[in-house]
Amino acid sequence: MTINIIQVIDSLQVGGAQSLLLTFAATVQPLPVKLTLVSLQDNADSPVPNALRDLGVTIHTLPAPRLFDVARVRQLTAVFKQEKYDVVHTHLTYANILGTMAGRFAGIPVMATLHNVVAAKQSKAARRAEQYMLDYAAAQIIAVGHLVAVANRERFSHRQIEVVANAVADTHLSLSSDERNGLRRTLVGDEKRPLLISVGRLTTQKGFPDLLTAFANIRQSIPDAALIIAGTGEDYDALAAQIQTLGLSGHAHLLGRRDDIPQLLAASDVFISSSHWEGLPIAVLEAMSAGLPVVATAVGEIPQLLVDGTGIIIPAKEPKQIETAVTTLLNNPAQRQTMGQAARAHIAAHYSAEAWTQTLLTLSRQAAKLPEVR
Repeated sequence: MTINIIQVIDSLQVGGAQSLLLTFAATVQPLPVKLTLVSLQDNADSPVPNALRDLGVTIHTLPAPRLFDVARVRQLTAVFKQEKYDVVHTHLTYANILGTMAGRFAGIPVMATLHNVVAAKQSKAARRAEQYMLDYAAAQIIAVGHLVAVANRERFSHRQIEVVANAVADTHLSLSSDERNGLRRTLVGDEKRPLLISVGRLTTQKGFPDLLTAFANIRQSIPDAALIIAGTGEDYDALAAQIQTLGLSGHAHLLGRRDDIPQLLAASDVFISSSHWEGLPIAVLEAMSAGLPVVATAVGEIPQLLVDGTGIIIPAKEPKQIETAVTTLLNNPAQRQTMGQAARAHIAAHYSAEAWTQTLLTLSRQAAKLPEVR
């Protein structure tokens, strides 16, 4: 029996929640699942919508000048009523609010997902609205990790929060020596340079100024080290200026939006996450799945993720700690290899896309009061 799911998300710009949508769409392709998606923003400059369409997902876009736009709520409710959807699955704050509201109006059960321990850029009004809608109108509330659930438990004290830890598709990509060296030359001019990588939105949350400060110090002892940061965001100009101020031009590179993250990971030596707060970051999962050793701050679910020799955990907002951990790994190739292998094995064993997808489908069927597929 096919289950008909409509998902709602704040936007389809490149990000962790959007990566999860792609993973889900790819994993359910051979299964009896029909997917439709609504984005609350125009995403003309993003590669995500076309990637989802290639996976068979129908997409509606409903932008509006403000969150509480009556016309958009009516449009969203009308979309929900266009065909017999079994369940609505919402992601991120605005989608949680409007998707749950429209789901209630359309008479469709809603599963709402909480993605972070901190409500980034969430106004008090939006936070209260999200709490109210999920508390009283969502069939299920899902958290992407245990700490995300704990951080939100006070808000939803009389509701059960289901923990469904983020997952990642296998991102391990084998590049030939010529391919790897060619990409490294393209990125930093010389394939022999130790290559560090970080991936994420260029926002305060990700702590990239700490990373650049640490990298400037790393180059004092390892002068040929290079750093690439893939991602877009409002802090691009400030980070570019910091690169100039620290004398890192030609050594630290802001790559902007990239559609070849698996290739970039395969070409790199160490992955760094300098975040000030997180849920369960997809970028770290992808790096580990790609077999990279990880240096990451002890925020969100990361301490539970980097276990058994899979990476090095450091305090947040301490560039000196980034410097020490990364320098240690760059000076120890054998440790890098062992750590990367352990990281890849850990992801395959505990964060597989297939198991994650089946859990979400089980919750979807429960919310819709559909029988389990045997």
